[in-house]
Amino acid sequence: MFKRALVGLAVCGISSALWAQAPAPPITSPPPGVVVPGPPPGYYSPPSGYHPVPGVVHAVPVAAPVSVVPVVVPIIRYSPYNPRIDLPPFTMVPDFTVFDRAAPPPTIVERTVPRTAERTLYERLGGETAIRAVIDDFVTRTAANPKVNFTRKGTPAEWKPTPEGIDRLKKNLLDLTGMVTGGPQRYSGKPLKEGHRDMKITQDEFDATVSDLKASLDKFNVPTKEKDELIKIVNSTAGDIVERKRN
Repeated sequence: MFKRALVGLAVCGISSALWAQAPAPPITSPPPGVVVPGPPPGYYSPPSGYHPVPGVVHAVPVAAPVSVVPVVVPIIRYSPYNPRIDLPPFTMVPDFTVFDRAAPPPTIVERTVPRTAERTLYERLGGETAIRAVIDDFVTRTAANPKVNFTRKGTPAEWKPTPEGIDRLKKNLLDLTGMVTGGPQRYSGKPLKEGHRDMKITQDEFDATVSDLKASLDKFNVPTKEKDELIKIVNSTAGDIVERKRN
């Protein structure tokens, strides 16, 4: 076994020596008309004068020239301050507009019906002309009613009616009625409590005065609704006018 190994090594050495001394094959040119393909692009071309075996010149294939096409690479500058502009789209930036509260869509369609403003009691009574006619009739009626004691006879506030005094009374009643019913008039007389002080008006006399007012309203055919509203206002003044309550 050992002898066989020695013989193999010797044969290898002799073969290598013979291979080194063998003449290099002649370099011949290809026949005319024969195209020898060149090496593929990127084929490695050893430098000139390189010989793998000392003393032997080999034909070294030379790589075909590779055409170089210039490529313009844009310079991208990155800014850490506004990623939405430098690297659009930038999905890491949340869209805060989704958090805006929007009005919910209407679920019920409401029909807008124009509402006419309700007329004031002053307008429904007929305005100044109608109210003046009622007051003129009322003053004449209550002055002739003994249950009212129009002149306040027997009290510290007894008075003798004159045409001027009657006109002033009617003017104050017109302004007061217009003001409390929504009209443009403004009452400029004394407050009711002060104006009726010492007249010693009783509850029965006040009720008789209210009855005369109802009679005048009925004479001019004032509707029940408007009549009741006005009488309710008049009755609310009893606390400032009546000094002698009913027993």
